[in-house]
Amino acid sequence: MWGWASGVSTYGEVVNRSGLWAALLLIPTTAVTPLRLLFSQGRWLTWLIERRGDLGVAAFFYAGVHATAYAAGKGDLGLIIAEAKQSWLLAGWAALLIFLAFAATVDDAAVVLLRRCWRWLHHVGHASAALAFVHRALKRWHRVVYVGAALVVVHWALSAFDPLTLQVQTALQAYGYYSGPIDGIIGSQSKDALARFQHDHQLPVTGTITPEVLDAVGIVPN
Repeated sequence: MWGWASGVSTYGEVVNRSGLWAALLLIPTTAVTPLRLLFSQGRWLTWLIERRGDLGVAAFFYAGVHATAYAAGKGDLGLIIAEAKQSWLLAGWAALLIFLAFAATVDDAAVVLLRRCWRWLHHVGHASAALAFVHRALKRWHRVVYVGAALVVVHWALSAFDPLTLQVQTALQAYGYYSGPIDGIIGSQSKDALARFQHDHQLPVTGTITPEVLDAVGIVPN
């Protein structure tokens, strides 16, 4: 924005570069779940998990600059609304709105206030990544392969999500056995927490969710 205001960068450069950086930062932010499925552990993965929030905030910042620069360049609300009917722009605005809800609920207070809705909202955050890639791909139709790749990642992430596992992770966290992400996916941290819980409660140690574990934490499966 400063580059544009000072005349160093053109309007198009500011819009394109900020959008590109938002997309590049959004990739590792939303890729954590599928990466955890592929690689259950590793220092680089731990580093990425710990900094996912920071990367998400940075991505949102660039997305905000991208949208602000676009709107400022148009300078006419009526024109912005009229152009928003185009599919690639509609996808971009939808991605930004979802991302806004995602970014507004990253603090601990939001976790307590929203409870289960918070987890659902942050899983829906994957849709903002898909829409962001649709936004870029539809503008440049020959890159439509990005759309397919984004949808595959989102489908993979959402299909791996298990509501029952989410409840067990929450219960194990309350009991002090689990300190990993509440994401509904059985990873190495969840397996270790389950094994320790089973051992301490004299249950068969399997490192998996068993009927005995559900009974011990008071969860009735649907």
